[in-house]
Amino acid sequence: MMSLCFSGCSFTFGIPPVRRHERYSFLVSNHYGVTENNISQNGASNDDIVNRSINYLEENTVDIFLIQFTYVDRCKWFDWNGNDYNWLPYMNENKTPYKEYYKYVYTRYLGLENAYKNMHLFDLYCKSRKQKYIPFVAEHVYEYDLDCNWKKIYNCNPTRIFPTGLFPLTPNKHPDVEENKEMAKIIIGKIDELIV
Repeated sequence: MMSLCFSGCSFTFGIPPVRRHERYSFLVSNHYGVTENNISQNGASNDDIVNRSINYLEENTVDIFLIQFTYVDRCKWFDWNGNDYNWLPYMNENKTPYKEYYKYVYTRYLGLENAYKNMHLFDLYCKSRKQKYIPFVAEHVYEYDLDCNWKKIYNCNPTRIFPTGLFPLTPNKHPDVEENKEMAKIIIGKIDELIV
């Protein structure tokens, strides 16, 4: 029996009105007759997604790992006590240090380079363990379509699963039930390519 694990942000975790049995990870798992295993977290950055995924794989065995990368402007940072946080541009946008970071430090190219470095790190980790995995991108601002140095170095072209372009964006800019069905079809196609 094949085992799958899904990791990502809220696009993979699923938020209301999408219920657990309607999210694409459940639909894909159900298609293959396996138990759904979804370790995604709402609001996760690419740093957090890769870190959580590697930590999971250090403790667990899975046949195919499905990793969804998110908006490039999210970042993980640590305070002086070693506690980690995810910054999202809209969080406390009028308060320091968020305001200062996004005003004076962050550019979309910085975020994009960080995203591709995370992809490269995860790729190297999986190759070192002979771990099969499939990378996906979900973000509706299309920043992954921009060129950057690490994109050229890594030469990675992850499959976009959201938006599929078949449905208008919802007010909360997250996949609805129909979009989750289309996302599941894309992923099933990628899994079938890998296991044939």
